[in-house]
Amino acid sequence: MNITPHFTLEEVTRSSTGQRLGINNTPDASQLAGIYVSAAGMEQVRQILGFPVFIDSWLRVEELEKVLTRKDFLGWCKRHQHPDNDHSWALYFALKAHPKGFGVDFLCPQC
Repeated sequence: MNITPHFTLEEVTRSSTGQRLGINNTPDASQLAGIYVSAAGMEQVRQILGFPVFIDSWLRVEELEKVLTRKDFLGWCKRHQHPDNDHSWALYFALKAHPKGFGVDFLCPQC
């Protein structure tokens, strides 16, 4: 399913870690709305660069974000003097862009 002329829902939700761990990285309605906003911005990035871009990471549902950011979360807890618990995770998670569909890590091999 195309989100924009150059980006598909498949590449937005692709995660080798998610596949390996059996994590369903399907967006909900709120995440999908964020994805559409980001995809429009990524179309502009692609146009400015003048070359195709490769999506490394886009959407990460909460379960996947927990796996991928564990080390960063523990560092955040230490810097902010928070215990490693569900309440701290909720505070940290609220700051994250990938689970909202707004974070896009990409490469432009031809740039």
